[in-house]
Amino acid sequence: MSKDRDYVFYQQRVNTFYARFKNLGGEFNLCGSGLLALAKHLFNTQQFDDTYITFRITLNRFIKAKLVDNIVSLELIKTPVTKINQNTWSSNSGVYIQYFTKTELEKLTIDDAKSFPKIHNLNHLIGGYCAFSRNNEKLHLRYFTPWHGRDEDFATLSILEHLSDLLEPGKYTIYQNEHQYSCTVGEKYSFIN
Repeated sequence: MSKDRDYVFYQQRVNTFYARFKNLGGEFNLCGSGLLALAKHLFNTQQFDDTYITFRITLNRFIKAKLVDNIVSLELIKTPVTKINQNTWSSNSGVYIQYFTKTELEKLTIDDAKSFPKIHNLNHLIGGYCAFSRNNEKLHLRYFTPWHGRDEDFATLSILEHLSDLLEPGKYTIYQNEHQYSCTVGEKYSFIN
């Protein structure tokens, strides 16, 4: 396995695709960019009766991928986050989210990310650390998981489950490293393509 890649393993059972995600650090619950790539592959190579695919992932969760006007989108359920302080939130899965200015975000290093648990007196293994900046409908993300086999993830869509709780309903453009995604945030769901 390549050090800087996540892998998606899947199996079709009746009308559902079972998906699991792994990297050198082991198995993890969700890889949004991997699941979106898999959905695009399946829609391009197979015929379906419906315009959506259902994925079943760990923890008995279900995620839909939809095909509308030749655009594939993942439907993620918005998950509430808990405010820790003025610019920091935590999710129920142990992912921490912190707001920065764009300049601060660009200067952030892996050492800064590794020190996050110590600075905030966290005595447990955290799920990940998302740093973001926002300029109206433009979001810039960086996502660190050195505790789970990857210093910085180059494309993280699964964070939108939690980050969308901090956003008003509307359309956003997400920038992460050289990647760009679109996201529509609704009242209960976020749609990412």
